Amino acid sequence: MNDELVHQLNTKANEICRGDYSRIDELYPYIVTGQAGNAIGEFTENFVLMATKLEAREFDLNRKIDELKEKNHALVELECQRTEGSVVFFSLLSIISLFTFVIEILRAINPNEGFVKFIVFRGTDLLFILTAVFFIFFTRLPLRRFGLTLDNWKKSLVESIVVTGVLILVMLAIKYFAIKNGLMDGSNGLVNFRILDWTFLVYLVIATLQEFLARGVCLTSIERNITGKYAAPAVIILSALVFGLPHLTFSVGFAVWGLVGGVIWGILYMRHRTIIGVSISHYVIGTMAFLCGFIG
Repeated sequence: MNDELVHQLNTKANEICRGDYSRIDELYPYIVTGQAGNAIGEFTENFVLMATKLEAREFDLNRKIDELKEKNHALVELECQRTEGSVVFFSLLSIISLFTFVIEILRAINPNEGFVKFIVFRGTDLLFILTAVFFIFFTRLPLRRFGLTLDNWKKSLVESIVVTGVLILVMLAIKYFAIKNGLMDGSNGLVNFRILDWTFLVYLVIATLQEFLARGVCLTSIERNITGKYAAPAVIILSALVFGLPHLTFSVGFAVWGLVGGVIWGILYMRHRTIIGVSISHYVIGTMAFLCGFIG
């Protein structure tokens, strides 16, 4: 019996050294009343108690190590977020400052020069695109985090169509009221479909690209760096302001329409996190605004 017990103790000691406590209960039969009275029985009992305490301490140590790893991961994430926030702040500040200078230069040169406006507008788009590419590359997040996903696309599309329908009715009501009161020309009716041409197909691509930049990239980047009770409305309004900013190259009214649309599409985007619905809504609303004569 003693030789067998010594063999068991040696085996269990080797297992414990490897961190395996799963079979320590095999020593329990040796701590029965018949064995507990002698020295080797007491030694076995003490061995089991020691192994149990050692297992508990090792478990507690592993738990503390896991906690330290989580805290370290949180610190790394916080540092990355601070760096990311600095990039977002610098990018937005640079774009807004540069755009303000460009607007003033336009006014000084010739505010009615169409070609200059076109160059500036497309240059602004290019600036936003380059900033978006840089941010995506910097964060290394998957493109689906920036709205390029089919997740929730049906709900997004249905909700966007409903909202778009309501906005079109409001737009037509405003146009009707404006014509009745002599505020707008009604010779072409409520909607002038005669001005439709191939450029409206190009506008579909532009609207989708703008939604990717404004909602997918801009809104997402701002959202990742703003916290608090009113973070959601702050993110929507700020991203809408950034979206409306480039429209100033055409007119203040165009920029206001962009700001209002930015708020609406920002809300829709945050509900479903895909640019599919908001892109369609953007295209239809923008097209109707042109056809109704509100912008253009």
